[in-house]
Amino acid sequence: MTKVFTVLTIMFFTALPILAVIAPRALGTLPLVLGALGLIFYSVQTKGVHLSKNTIIWIISLLALSGLGILNSPHPDIALNAGIKIWAFTLAGIGLFKGIPLVPQEAKQKVLNTLPWSLACSIVLMLFEHYLNYPIYRLARGLEATDKVATHVLNYAAVLHAIWLFPALYSLRLHKHKIQLRAGLISLTLLSSLLIYSSQAALLGLCLGLVIFGLTYYKATPVIRLIFIGIAVLTLSAPILAPLLYQNQPEFIQGFQTAAVPQRIVIWNASAIEAMESPVTGHGFLATQTRGSSFLEHTTDYPWKRVLHPHNFALQIWIELGLIGILFFLTALFFTYRRLSTSPRALQAYIASTFASIIAIGGVSYSLWQTWWMGTILSIALLIHFIQESKSKN
Repeated sequence: MTKVFTVLTIMFFTALPILAVIAPRALGTLPLVLGALGLIFYSVQTKGVHLSKNTIIWIISLLALSGLGILNSPHPDIALNAGIKIWAFTLAGIGLFKGIPLVPQEAKQKVLNTLPWSLACSIVLMLFEHYLNYPIYRLARGLEATDKVATHVLNYAAVLHAIWLFPALYSLRLHKHKIQLRAGLISLTLLSSLLIYSSQAALLGLCLGLVIFGLTYYKATPVIRLIFIGIAVLTLSAPILAPLLYQNQPEFIQGFQTAAVPQRIVIWNASAIEAMESPVTGHGFLATQTRGSSFLEHTTDYPWKRVLHPHNFALQIWIELGLIGILFFLTALFFTYRRLSTSPRALQAYIASTFASIIAIGGVSYSLWQTWWMGTILSIALLIHFIQESKSKN
């Protein structure tokens, strides 16, 4: 059974960047499947599931928080969808972080060895699909050449590239590849984002990650501290900042109509107003949908009749889970900071830039409960775990 799970783990990380281009749903489904297999594998190997006291506390807190998000919603049947995803990914995370440590170190090393090359292949494939009218995407879905394919189907891959770039760079550094090769991978990722430019969120995450990487590489401790303080302050003050931005929009914002930036600001303002109507417990999961007409009252200059989510992780926590959810997030943020600040100096720039990229993308775009986004974050957490293990072995 160890061999089977080991092979599946290698295949998962090798194939995921490629599948992000042609089958983006795999970003969410594959981590769930591998997590379930990992839980079974770990249970068989250790004759049970053994969790530390701290892990149990985190799991209970997360489940209690998801219960609040469901029961506090005016439509618990709709909110249950987000709750089920949280429970599923919690179990998958337990399975992966318990099962994968039992995988031989050589297999994890193979994952890191192939990471830059699978990422580069994914980027080339994305360019191929974009400029040749999505031939593989069409073939996989039985679409004709005349059927229209929206450019946003490549957004998932673009986001993955922006986040996975930094672990891939560390892999090249770990194996003492020349700096020209690392610069080439950065250039290829950036070039693909600029040429396709279908996901401005991915481009923002990539650029901010590169800036943080440069700063942290030379001054790790103060930069990391400023990053986490900044995230905490912006998260706490989001319901105040969003209306201020809405009322005092800079003129250049209107130049980003194609990126829907003005519409995002409208949504952020409405989310902040709704959040402050129930600041302690929020309105439950998927509040922008379950609040319906109440939410849309604050979006008179919004062209559509439905808002799927706030397009900002901080405002989503505020409107759905209130201050209770924010305190949970800040607690998790503190432990993340403590873990990062005590990591080996050689790793800090790579981990900090990955984290900054995730926060930037989540701050302007996707919902916390989108399956592919949850799966992407879980997969990157595993990659960072591999990196930390490889460093400790060396």
